[in-house]
Amino acid sequence: MNDMTTVVGIDLGTTYSCIAYANENGEPVVQPNREGERTTPSVVHFDLDDPTIWDAGQVAKDNALIDPDRTASFVKRIIGVNPVAITVDGKTYSPEEISAFVLKKVAGDAQALMPMRFDGCVITVPAYFGDAEKKATLAAAEIAGLNVYGLLQEPVAAAINYGCDRTDKDEVVAVFDLGGGTFDASVVEISHDADGTTHIDVVCNDGDKNLGGGDWDARVMSFLQDEFREQAGFDDDFDEYAMQTFQSEAEKLKIALSQKPKASAVLNLTGKPVKITLTAEEFDDMTLAELDRTMSIMHACIDNAKSKGVEAQRILLVGGSTKMPQVERRLAEEFPGVPLEKNEPDEAVAKGAVRYALQLAAGIQAQINVASAEGGNEEEAFVDVVDQETNTVERQRVVGENNIATHFVDADTAANAIVIQTVTSKSYGVEAIDSADNVLKVNNLILKNQRIDHSLGAYEVTRRFGTVADGQTSVLLQVYENDFEQDVVDIDRDPLGSAQIDLTGTNLPAGSPIDVTFVLSEEGMLDVTAVEPSSGKQCNIQLVVTGGLSSEQIQEAREAITAMTMMV
Repeated sequence: MNDMTTVVGIDLGTTYSCIAYANENGEPVVQPNREGERTTPSVVHFDLDDPTIWDAGQVAKDNALIDPDRTASFVKRIIGVNPVAITVDGKTYSPEEISAFVLKKVAGDAQALMPMRFDGCVITVPAYFGDAEKKATLAAAEIAGLNVYGLLQEPVAAAINYGCDRTDKDEVVAVFDLGGGTFDASVVEISHDADGTTHIDVVCNDGDKNLGGGDWDARVMSFLQDEFREQAGFDDDFDEYAMQTFQSEAEKLKIALSQKPKASAVLNLTGKPVKITLTAEEFDDMTLAELDRTMSIMHACIDNAKSKGVEAQRILLVGGSTKMPQVERRLAEEFPGVPLEKNEPDEAVAKGAVRYALQLAAGIQAQINVASAEGGNEEEAFVDVVDQETNTVERQRVVGENNIATHFVDADTAANAIVIQTVTSKSYGVEAIDSADNVLKVNNLILKNQRIDHSLGAYEVTRRFGTVADGQTSVLLQVYENDFEQDVVDIDRDPLGSAQIDLTGTNLPAGSPIDVTFVLSEEGMLDVTAVEPSSGKQCNIQLVVTGGLSSEQIQEAREAITAMTMMV
């Protein structure tokens, strides 16, 4: 291993994850894991005899067949939403902790096999991820002991990888990103300046975090169960081992049917083998509803872009599930005349992330240089991380002095190498009484698919509300997240978070103004503040995300996981 350091991009997927690094030529390279595979199953298994020993990846996925109660998967669908992913021997693990195990697996394998060490990373998230999911993803990375330069939307990462390879061509692409557990649709404008700057302008996003290749598997599982019951004369309930067998065989059949017109599975669950055959035509018929859902979302996204005067010129296929022939056929039917482009569907997101990581690392180094020249705090140039090989906490530079990024991206102009213009993934608002009908509703301050000016570093908006009663001493601020592109909407879910605004001592009459400010960061995370203007009293509100881990819980989880042993 040489003295150079590099950066990595991590596609933390629902079913499979991928990691790429920048090589000595500044090019993205996918690093295979210890098993020699270019993607790693996002599955974690805890040892039966010693729960402090864990494994992740294909071994964990295989163990799920015989030990499902000690195996966690698909946690990306619940991260930031559900506080519990799995309970093993009385110990409860959050989705953040399970995701941290997956990150440690892919990062640890990469660190052991890469030709150089890495200093930091960019992690990708679905475009529709809201504040809670993004904060939870960052918490997972912190638990894993990674130095994260930033988060990046998956369609943006795919567009970066595609656009950076075509510096002589400007076009509008619609990204169709169908992974194992999630679906994203985005329309992105890609353009290039004469100085080599690549512009990635997101026009609009849509998606479904509960739609992915796993849902195709579920249809095949149901088919296998019905066929097995009929052929074997079996009328009891299936145990967990049987269910895991069905799941494994369903995935194998799906993959096989991408290559040939029919495939078979042999199931031996009762001592007598049963052979079940499935044709590609039957597979397409049983999964039609799932495919229809992706097309509906894709149409909505492309139509949204058209309403803004932007026409998609090409459809970019991303995600392992786009390998199913039905996807290309249907897209060609639904969008005739729009060419399809397959751009490394399993790897494009990780490669795009590492391209962006190069830029962020160079920019961070520039900031460190300026701070150092101005007599800044030298400690800001260092961060505590976990050495993924030795599993020990160590102090390292945020960006190493010999990092690849400083050789291929000029630190002083790093911010202009890839210019990303994204849109808000959700609408965000507060609960307030609607004057039209005197009913509590959500007043959206930020609307979904509004463009974020990254030159300002954040999207900021302020709106004035009023108190309800004379002498009111506090206001409960309820913050909501939703998918409606409207100013006022009905309350249809629990609040994202809440905070108390202290008005003690102001003695305000009813209807006194309260100015509420939402600040949405570049990574899509939300902070809320409030000011009572007549007295000048300012209320700084720390938004508490429902179900999120506190800094103390993150630190405790990091210490606990670092003390555990990964099987290799």
